Amino acid sequence: MNFSCDLTIEGVDGTKQSLPGRFKYAMSSFTIPTIGFFWDFENIRVPKDKSGYTIIQRLRENFLQDRFESEFIVVCDIRKERDDVLDEINQAQVKIVHVRSTAKNSCDEKLKTCMSQFVQNNGPGSTLVLLSSDINFCPFLAEFRYMKKINIILIHNAASNYLLNICNENFPFSLFTEDLPPRRVEKPLQPAYVMVTGLPQKMPEFSVKKTLSLLTDNRGGKVLSVTGSTAVIKFASTEYAVQAQRRLKNETVGKKKITATFFQDINRVVTRGLAAKMQQSGRPVHTDWDINQGASASGTANTSRQRTDSSDTEDDEPRRTASTSRQRTDSSDTEDDEPQRRKQVKFGFNF
Repeated sequence: MNFSCDLTIEGVDGTKQSLPGRFKYAMSSFTIPTIGFFWDFENIRVPKDKSGYTIIQRLRENFLQDRFESEFIVVCDIRKERDDVLDEINQAQVKIVHVRSTAKNSCDEKLKTCMSQFVQNNGPGSTLVLLSSDINFCPFLAEFRYMKKINIILIHNAASNYLLNICNENFPFSLFTEDLPPRRVEKPLQPAYVMVTGLPQKMPEFSVKKTLSLLTDNRGGKVLSVTGSTAVIKFASTEYAVQAQRRLKNETVGKKKITATFFQDINRVVTRGLAAKMQQSGRPVHTDWDINQGASASGTANTSRQRTDSSDTEDDEPRRTASTSRQRTDSSDTEDDEPQRRKQVKFGFNF
């Protein structure tokens, strides 16, 4: 259905002039049919290997050629959906409506309300696209088509014939997903750290944290600790940490210039911070090589001591053998003297 109109005004002298372009555009928008998309997300889900963003773009490419979009509503329970899928749908600039799935047919009722509002606002000649295979929508779709003169398009997964016959057009959902590229899986971001040195020690700790937070807030920095003149700030990714390091370079905190060092591993940050603290206190700082050398030296000393103890044990072995034999001889002598003692006792008893 095509509409055309000539927007002109007639002056006092009878001359005709066309309306300005912005008024032409405003008036012509009423002549272009509207379309609304309504997605029952619990009934038709995004495939695991596909992107919700690309599916929405494919739908728009197929149905927005001679229409302009009035609504694109996705009804779901956001607590039961993956965060990455919701983020992709949100980036497609659609409206996500949250409905608790614990109530019976809660998503269907919400979709019916949204579709009724769309039909009431746009009137006859508009197009309604429903992504669902639920037969419970049959009475509403029949009313929209035959009583409100709405063009109904159904995108389904093996819907019943009753639902298919009510719609003007119907398409399987796989038609819009089969040839799409696979979904790109992004690697999880690895946290990174920035160690700030040269902070004023006389400045209160909460003031130092507040100042550093203000300097790194636009990059999502979180101050983990402040120890003396050293502070550690955590960032969600390496990119944010590098940008914050450049931002903190040669900044002034409490009238003192600070320096910032980027670290990918928290263990290196802790080791570096402990070394700086020991240097400030005048205590000796041991490197990893010194620690390893000390450990090996102590291990050698322990080994030699064990060997000496084992040699002493071997030297003492004959002595232990001799003392054992002596104990055995004494015990045998004691056994031989036992009858004589008994005899003496017997004689003594008789006298």
